Amino acid sequence: MESPPAIWYPGYATLCRLSIAAVLARLESDAAKADIPAALTALGKLPEATRAPALAWIAKAQAREAALSSARQYAADTARALGPKVGTQ
Repeated sequence: MESPPAIWYPGYATLCRLSIAAVLARLESDAAKADIPAALTALGKLPEATRAPALAWIAKAQAREAALSSARQYAADTARALGPKVGTQ
């Protein structure tokens, strides 16, 4: 869990739990919509101890996003290479 603020105030622990609950709710919503980048962002906001059970999934999701990005770039590069040259037709 996060370190307490420099100035402690009553309810800090409750606030942390509410923040974690809000992040988890957003994560659930993102996952339901298959919004992997948003789910990864939400997971990144969780404290390390809370995020730990999801580390294997996070690694797979990051690899998936990298592969999709590479595939999109490859498709764009191929389309540019195979497309008509400007001014030749």
